Amino acid sequence: MVCSILALLLFSLILTPATFFGIQLVKAINVAMQWGYLNPVNGTESGYEEDVCDYIYDLFDGASWSTSNAYWTYTTETNLGQVLQYENHPNSGVGYATNWWVGDFHGSNPTSPGPYGHLYCYGASSDDIRDADVNIYATLYWDPYYGWETVVSKQYFNFIWTCVNGGVYWNDPSGTYDNVLGIVSPDYRYPQNSHPPTVPINTNDEYGFEHSTGVVGMPLAWTDTADLSLDGFNYPYSGDTEYCYIGFESKSPFMGDVATGSGNHYSDFPTAFYYAALGYEDVDHYSFKDALDFASYQTFGTNYLNSRLHNGDWYYRTDSPSGWFHWSMRVLGNGNNGLP
Repeated sequence: MVCSILALLLFSLILTPATFFGIQLVKAINVAMQWGYLNPVNGTESGYEEDVCDYIYDLFDGASWSTSNAYWTYTTETNLGQVLQYENHPNSGVGYATNWWVGDFHGSNPTSPGPYGHLYCYGASSDDIRDADVNIYATLYWDPYYGWETVVSKQYFNFIWTCVNGGVYWNDPSGTYDNVLGIVSPDYRYPQNSHPPTVPINTNDEYGFEHSTGVVGMPLAWTDTADLSLDGFNYPYSGDTEYCYIGFESKSPFMGDVATGSGNHYSDFPTAFYYAALGYEDVDHYSFKDALDFASYQTFGTNYLNSRLHNGDWYYRTDSPSGWFHWSMRVLGNGNNGLP
């Protein structure tokens, strides 16, 4: 773990050469954060997640990034807001920010707006992270003289390894949606020991929308653009090309799970991804697409398009509403981009 965030007031206009949550203020040009929290606590899985976050932190630190590992205790909405407000500060010098996130998801209760309500990542001390608030922190800066000033999101690359927070669940900007069995709601037509014979066709094409209660959907919340390519691996130049967001539609595998057919753990995937993306495999940084391929070969022995992450799999949810869901990883935005 890195140093405490408590030493700096959020809205101070005076930036000193001291550290902000482990980040050097004066030299902070490229900022990398590692976040995550599990609920309920799972000691084995949290051990894997902490090791992954520590490893990714060391990679960024070795590449001379301004980086902080906020995994577990420091992963709260309060701390996230402080970090994003610091990054938005006109004197911070931050031009590029990226986030790795691993942990658990939950929707709001009641689930309005549908189908899940606002999307959350769990945070420590019940200080959970809501999509609408992420968007506020990422796109606004508080100036004590002029009030809230709009800024362009600097969150140019986000790799969010949690359930549900990277999917396409709506079919227009007003938030209506097609109730696709196996994607939006469970496919209840098959018994627990026999999953549906075909992968569901997702007819939705929106990863977020503007609601009266704020932005719904984490990809939209972080990037503040509704124009990301829905397949940033195969069609990276379709739509807004500045951002890339990698996340999961439906379930995300645990870091400690064994990847079927390989004997490797899923934790091998993000560590290999960042190893390549930060130039440790080669003098050049791999693009996000190439880093996905590299990590897939390291983890599954095949390229990304043939991997289990891309093609997904079925899992059965036993609690209500019970039934089969099909999960997969999604690459939104421009997969040809890379870390600077």
